Amino acid sequence: MKKIDKIISDYSTKLGKVDKSNLLESNKIIESVKLSVLCLEELRLLLKHNDFTSMESEINFFKYQKPFVYGRAIYFLQLQKFQTDKPKSNIQEQRNFIEAAIRKLEIKKYKQREFFRYCRNREKRLDKIYFLRSNEQYEIYLDTARLDDDPQFSTSHCKKAAEIIEYDLLTSFYDLELNNLLKLENNVTIKEVKPAVLNNLSWTGTKTELVEMIYGLIASGSLRNGKAEIKKVVKICELIFEIDLGNFYKTYGEIKARDQDPTKFIDKVKLSLIQKINLDNNRINRS
Repeated sequence: MKKIDKIISDYSTKLGKVDKSNLLESNKIIESVKLSVLCLEELRLLLKHNDFTSMESEINFFKYQKPFVYGRAIYFLQLQKFQTDKPKSNIQEQRNFIEAAIRKLEIKKYKQREFFRYCRNREKRLDKIYFLRSNEQYEIYLDTARLDDDPQFSTSHCKKAAEIIEYDLLTSFYDLELNNLLKLENNVTIKEVKPAVLNNLSWTGTKTELVEMIYGLIASGSLRNGKAEIKKVVKICELIFEIDLGNFYKTYGEIKARDQDPTKFIDKVKLSLIQKINLDNNRINRS
């Protein structure tokens, strides 16, 4: 039904506006929950007075369209819980909390791995069983959320399809949170060890040149005998030299792909140092 497409399209637009708004993060989550619940209710009422024109459209709704909204609804509810339960203490405790949440998510995924695989591979052989209301539904769980308690608005597996979307959104969120903690940890470390004399020590070469130098230092074994984490070294250099190196893995790939002079900046540094040494020696000899 075209009305379903419009409802979901409007829902996506409203979510985007909330995400780009100036609201506090906690208020954004609350508004997103409200929008998701209202959208589900609008879809439920639409189906109460209208039916699908074909079996394919019904399968499409319960396999993709409703899970698109329902998966986000339970995702935002999880974010609410996360905001409340997350430790406010040190970085390590926050990291442990997030890693525990990831493990819990992976356990849940493992228990439903066959259905995950079915959806990931976009299989269709069981769609008539999983995503049609007219079939005798098996494997219906008693823990169905309040958002999904109408038998005319649910099938045996539409909630599971929504949980796959929730899984994808949550894993991306947790990865971002861990990355933010790493940045915060590096910022704290740099603030603790960076003396005032290093302020405004900006890098005036190219980003590629700095990436080449960083990889060269690690490869030479000069940093922790070559065991230093590349991400940590990059972050430290970014903070010290006031630069954003972006996707440094991609930059390193471009360096490796050079047909000639893969170490042209390091060679330039070597040549510049030799020239300076010779110049200084000549000045000493003249004096």
